[in-house]
Amino acid sequence: MTCNLVAITSDELRALVRNPNRVLDVFFPGDGTWPPAEHHLDLDKMWHGLHYLLTGTAWDGEPPFSLAILGGTEIGEDTGYGPPRYLTSEEVAQVAAALDETPHDAFMARFEPPAMNRAEVYSGGWEHCDSKYMREHLARLASFYRKAATDGRAVLICLS
Repeated sequence: MTCNLVAITSDELRALVRNPNRVLDVFFPGDGTWPPAEHHLDLDKMWHGLHYLLTGTAWDGEPPFSLAILGGTEIGEDTGYGPPRYLTSEEVAQVAAALDETPHDAFMARFEPPAMNRAEVYSGGWEHCDSKYMREHLARLASFYRKAATDGRAVLICLS
């Protein structure tokens, strides 16, 4: 199970809300290309570990941190792990600000592999994960949200 985020314009989001059966085209275009790199973030299997670092829980948490990966409004068809979700440009700005205002060391203090395994954070085996690797993914997530917020974009999130 992997997680992809795509930053889209508010106009694109309104069009998808009107026609939700097109949302998967954003993630899986017919021509096999991905969205432009500056608007796409592939978290691969690190998504759940990052959510845990942001919220201290496997599935819940308080906004705006809980919105970053597992939050948002459902849109479109179930991809096997629930339907994709979206954050409005206003929610994206809240997530970006919170990620920028909170020292990443505060999130990394939650990187405790035994606790993450007990909480059944996907994909397990966290004792084999390097904290530097998690820190890099956290920085990529913060950078993605900062750019999306600066550009006034909404974000689509898909677990597949």
